[in-house]
Amino acid sequence: MNKKLIIVLLCVPVIATAQPKARGFSFYAGPQASIAVGKDLSTAHSAGIGLHTQALYGLNDKIAVGARFSYTYLFGKTTKVHFYEPGGGNYGSEHQHDGMSSIGITGSTRFSRNSYYGGFDMGACLDFIDGDSQLAAVILAELGYSLNNVHALSLYFLLCGDPKMQIGARYSIRLGR
Repeated sequence: MNKKLIIVLLCVPVIATAQPKARGFSFYAGPQASIAVGKDLSTAHSAGIGLHTQALYGLNDKIAVGARFSYTYLFGKTTKVHFYEPGGGNYGSEHQHDGMSSIGITGSTRFSRNSYYGGFDMGACLDFIDGDSQLAAVILAELGYSLNNVHALSLYFLLCGDPKMQIGARYSIRLGR
C-alpha cells in the first residue's frame, strides 16, 4: 500500500474531529481560576477558583450563541493599616476580609476561526459576602483555543458591577458528541 495513502487514512479521523459542528447544540463544562484586579476588588480579595457550564447553538461553523452559568469563590485578603501620629507614635491594625462567592448568568456569542475562538458574554452577576448580596450587570470577553473540538483552553476578562474586575483562565470539555 502507498505510504501517502496510509498517512491520509490515519489523518482523516483527526481532521474530522477537529472540525466544529456547523449546526446544533454543544455543551461545555470545566474549572476556572481567576485573579482579582482593579482597586475595588483586589484590595479585599486575591485569587478565585470555580466552575462553569456553557450551552452553545452553532448557527454555522463560525458563529454560535448560547448561555453560560459560572460560579467563582474569591479568597479574602488580610489588609494591614499603619499610620504615624506625630508625637504619639506608630499605630496599626489588621483586618481579614471574608471570601466572596460570585454567580454569573450570561448570554454568550462565540466566533470561531479554525481552532481559535473569541467570545463575548453579557448578563447578571450575583455576589455574596458576609450575609449580604449584590446583583449587577456583567460583561465578559474571552479568547481561546480548541484542542480537537473536545477540550478548550481560554483566557477571560470579567467586569461585574461597581467595578469588580477579574482576569482568569478556563479549561472546558465538550460533553457528549
